[in-house]
Amino acid sequence: MRLTKLDWLLLLTLSVLTFEKIRWETTDVTLTWTNLLATAFVVAFIGDRIRRRDALMHPAAITLAGFMLVFSAVYLAGYFDLQDKQALTYWLKGIGTWGIHF
Repeated sequence: MRLTKLDWLLLLTLSVLTFEKIRWETTDVTLTWTNLLATAFVVAFIGDRIRRRDALMHPAAITLAGFMLVFSAVYLAGYFDLQDKQALTYWLKGIGTWGIHF
């Protein structure tokens, strides 16, 4: 079995999940290795699927997408309880991170 660049990127993403203390803090964004590598993997994966013109999904991926839709409905319900701009910013950062990691 020969690993591709996409496989190596996935393994690297999974291996840095415990590096939580390595982060870059700004006023708007908190970046961690996990967030950066997970985003890079998602972009590379989607790019690879588009390049190969592969639109088929495995049944397990379809089930996972269904759970993602249900969880996102619950998460979106929290939007209606936001009180100020700071809460909206925090909610947007949370839904962005959740979407990448899901």
